[in-house]
Amino acid sequence: MSAKDVFKDPQTLALVEAACHGDIPKIDALVKQGANVNATGYRDMSVLAWAMACKSYRGTERLLELGANPNFKMKETGDISPTWIAAGSRDPRWLPMMLAHGGYPNITGPGGFRSALSLAIEQNRMQNVQLLLDHGANVNEHDSGGNSAATDAAALAKFDAVEMLLKHGYDYNLQDLTNAVYVEHIPPNDPKHAAWLRVLQILAAKGFHPNVVPHIGGPPPGLAPPSSDGGGHP
Repeated sequence: MSAKDVFKDPQTLALVEAACHGDIPKIDALVKQGANVNATGYRDMSVLAWAMACKSYRGTERLLELGANPNFKMKETGDISPTWIAAGSRDPRWLPMMLAHGGYPNITGPGGFRSALSLAIEQNRMQNVQLLLDHGANVNEHDSGGNSAATDAAALAKFDAVEMLLKHGYDYNLQDLTNAVYVEHIPPNDPKHAAWLRVLQILAAKGFHPNVVPHIGGPPPGLAPPSSDGGGHP
């Protein structure tokens, strides 16, 4: 759809087009005349999100400076927001821009699930993960089913991300996380093995050992839970 199809209000359409062209004087003039930087169009599409889709850095940043809300959830477009979109974007300019103008690092996506951290991890945007953490993202954020960025990362076998979250204070239901990591059973010849083992060692140091049925060969050395007599068991 074109901007004309999405934004029926003439003033809003003019603002969107100015933002997409990065025309700062025109953006300023339109806002001074009453254009709303938080106006929406078809399916709750926001002016800010449209400017991002145009890849207009200048226009997007000016909208933010003039009060555009990076956390506005476009409910009819899947409950997504500019900040959440930026967290999963491969473009390194979007997330710093959103966070610098009030972007909420703990924002969630569709249905109130999948945090910005989870999205960034899923999309392999580790720079974004670090940015979110630097801006105070809650590593222990979880949904009603107990799913968190760490358990999502474990399910995706992204153990470097699990390690990063643990080092940033993740401590929610560590037994379940231990089991989730362990059952992935990464063999020694797999490039992910070193990170997998480091995560299990971090968890073991915190007193958490796998209590699920072990794979053939048992837990890695040093990670077996203690037996009743204080020794390890296979």
